[in-house]
Amino acid sequence: MEDYLRSKLIKTDFPKEENDHKALKLLVALQRQFAIGYWITVKDFTGTDIGWFKGKYVALAIQRCMKGLSSILISHYLMALPIPDWIWLDLHSLYRLSVKTKTNVVQVNSGPNSHAFQKVDSPEESYLQIVMLSLASPFGLMQKEIQQVYFFCGIMCALVKLKSKPVSNQLDQCLLLTEEDKPPFFQNQLDESKRRELASHHGLAALYVDLTKLYQAIETKKLAASDTQPRFATRHERLDAKISVSEDLFAYLRLRWSGMALQSDDLFGDRLDRYIAIGLSASYRLQKKTKDEQAVDTEYVARSVSGQLLSVLFDKPNLLSVGGLISIRKADVAISRRALGVVNQLMLEKEKLQVIFGISLLADQYLPVDYRCKMGRDTYEHQGNALLCKQEEQKGKNFLIMDNFLFKEGDKLNLQVNQNEISVLLKQKTNIALGYWQFECVRLVEADEHY
Repeated sequence: MEDYLRSKLIKTDFPKEENDHKALKLLVALQRQFAIGYWITVKDFTGTDIGWFKGKYVALAIQRCMKGLSSILISHYLMALPIPDWIWLDLHSLYRLSVKTKTNVVQVNSGPNSHAFQKVDSPEESYLQIVMLSLASPFGLMQKEIQQVYFFCGIMCALVKLKSKPVSNQLDQCLLLTEEDKPPFFQNQLDESKRRELASHHGLAALYVDLTKLYQAIETKKLAASDTQPRFATRHERLDAKISVSEDLFAYLRLRWSGMALQSDDLFGDRLDRYIAIGLSASYRLQKKTKDEQAVDTEYVARSVSGQLLSVLFDKPNLLSVGGLISIRKADVAISRRALGVVNQLMLEKEKLQVIFGISLLADQYLPVDYRCKMGRDTYEHQGNALLCKQEEQKGKNFLIMDNFLFKEGDKLNLQVNQNEISVLLKQKTNIALGYWQFECVRLVEADEHY
């Protein structure tokens, strides 16, 4: 039942329909009952002295309760919703209880929701698995990636340890404040006042996550991506389709686990409203409009939440996702003065159609172009629209963004740019967004007959 309800939640983008929120409510109710049942069992088992024979069942009850609480977290991550209160405090308490009862490293059957590779684990490994998922900044993951990364974190547990003191040779300390309702965090992500406040809490139960073996495995290539499929190649797939992660996703995880917080580009410091358009087609059409033309049912008003985040109240569901391509402009400029970016994190507000998101900027401006691919001497096939942009950090190179995945490096296209037609050679194919591919394009000097 849990697998079925979870699969329903990832079939559409954000904002979600009312039926999706109903499915989430049912799913969390089931998960909560599961966790409460084992919580009661834990209390009954630990209310008296625990013998050797009984210890195995204490470990099982604690591990199952942790799995139930973890599943509630995952369900909220899938729906990009804020995490409920007390979940992290309960997880911390369960781990401390497992240490107290000396059952934290007792191996038990992983249960029906585990993947085939992970047949047994301990309460400590279950705790570390959800800790590692939280450190991966789930609001920067696509829905289909969250369960996949959670299973992948199950593999990582063997390389991660918990300690009561700061880890030597680990520059950025990762902490778990086990007496507070807080997820794990890296100390470098706190401002100076919060660091002083943390240092003043003498006696506060704190655990340090030792990531040195994980870092070593990454550096020596013992741990690496095993999937060559681009991260944004597909929008939806089965939650448990595979454990391997793509090279792009592995690069994302490596940054998060090294203590580098997920950041969107700081583009909205002026706190002015923006207008956004979703997808290549809408961005292409709007760039062709004159300053006197209006964008009818194409743009959405976005309010600035911070210098990095925007908030949009959509009028319909299933529009936006992490990895989505958008174009953006200030409210007080011409409709055709647009920048191009990719959504790199997304959260929902309490209002079900209110979406908060940040973007990774691709280009400050772009041009709408038409392309034709010459397949025969006088015949053109594969006609379509694309966006042409220049990226200064790439030494002024020109890039072509399109939604046609059939093209490959070395193909030649004719581009209609404004009133001019030019021939280009495609190089360096990159999957930059959901359903969109970027090529470096080099202009061909030869005449068309040589092309």
